Amino acid sequence: MISKAVYKKFVYVAYAFFILLAITWFGINFYNGQHINVIAIGVAAIFGVQIYHMNRIVNLILGIILLPVSLYMLLQFLSIGLRNPNGFDVFDSSMSTLSFASFIFSAILMFSYLKLSFERE
Repeated sequence: MISKAVYKKFVYVAYAFFILLAITWFGINFYNGQHINVIAIGVAAIFGVQIYHMNRIVNLILGIILLPVSLYMLLQFLSIGLRNPNGFDVFDSSMSTLSFASFIFSAILMFSYLKLSFERE
């Protein structure tokens, strides 16, 4: 059984992943389109505030929102790669890996509500 302290570290890694994902999204949009992506800034801000407060209900809500989105992205890039006669190219395989990691980290956020709420210290 994973202890509460170890699971908190997993949650912090999930926060860091989503913050880095949002910063990368912002940087690529700014570099390519010369505009500011407000949604990426908002996502980074939400997870930045979550690092400080670590609210379990917000973890549950973020996990419930991000889990189906991550699963959809994963299945979308897997289907694109499988339909391609040459197989997966670099973009498809990297996006599939990123989507899988997002799926795992959103599941960690969602189940952190149960793990951090009902386990006795």
